[in-house]
Amino acid sequence: MSNKSIQKIREQRIEMNSQIDKLYNSVKSLSTSREKAIQILERFEDIDSKKKDKLQEELKTRRLVHSLDRNIEDAERALANAVSERFSLNTDFLSVQLLELSIRLQEQTKASKKASKRQRKLTWAIVIIGVSSLLVTISQLFEWI
Repeated sequence: MSNKSIQKIREQRIEMNSQIDKLYNSVKSLSTSREKAIQILERFEDIDSKKKDKLQEELKTRRLVHSLDRNIEDAERALANAVSERFSLNTDFLSVQLLELSIRLQEQTKASKKASKRQRKLTWAIVIIGVSSLLVTISQLFEWI
């Protein structure tokens, strides 16, 4: 081999080493960039994880609120039913009391009619006693005369 070819090989070798150094630096730079990108992704994942946690928490809260709304609606319906039932019971109670009062009134009316009959009988008895006593007095008066 000649000096020229050795020189050429050396130059090519130096050029190759230079290219290898450039490639190594590029790989090193890309690796650094990759690590930074991974760190950024991890931060985003942390942020996404936090957002995800917040979204899950918000979803749980919304579900809880929806559940509470349904429970409130159920409780309001139950309350309305209870009030309606109580009103119905009060109406039934008042109906029973009205019926009892009606029965008492009928009994008192019957008793009053009986008392009126007795009163009339007593009045007639008093009238008859009074008339007979008057007749006795008149007859005694005539006897005297």
